[in-house]
Amino acid sequence: MPKFIEFLTTYKIPFIVGFVLLGIFFMFFGLRLFNWTIFLITAVGGTLVSGILFFEFVKFGSQAWILWVIFGACVIVGCVLGYLAVAYEKLGFFGLGCALGVVGGLLLYNSILIHVLPTDGNSNAYFYIIMVVCAFIGGGLALWLWK
Repeated sequence: MPKFIEFLTTYKIPFIVGFVLLGIFFMFFGLRLFNWTIFLITAVGGTLVSGILFFEFVKFGSQAWILWVIFGACVIVGCVLGYLAVAYEKLGFFGLGCALGVVGGLLLYNSILIHVLPTDGNSNAYFYIIMVVCAFIGGGLALWLWK
């Protein structure tokens, strides 16, 4: 993730302006343009998650054009996820539940489980297993509460 964070901090001014404009859009038109809001939130979230994955697991040089190409691919992935969230409402609701499950899993892991679990070489495996389980619990709860 450090390479992705480095990329975002290098070009922080365009990202700050973009997110401020997006926040103003949500503030004034979020409920009236509900499908657009769901699309944009999912697209931004999908872009960030795919950016973390692409920048973490793909080996490449640090040339600026390569970083922008990978970021463009992440934006495309985010837009596809945004379209799927709007076109298939149940899938979007499941994705939102998964995201909130991961947030809950992070809170659980950082507040309690990090002190209880062994600190051997498998601590990353424990973390990822807990996040996946919490994501599916959150997604399942979201589907259970859906309409």
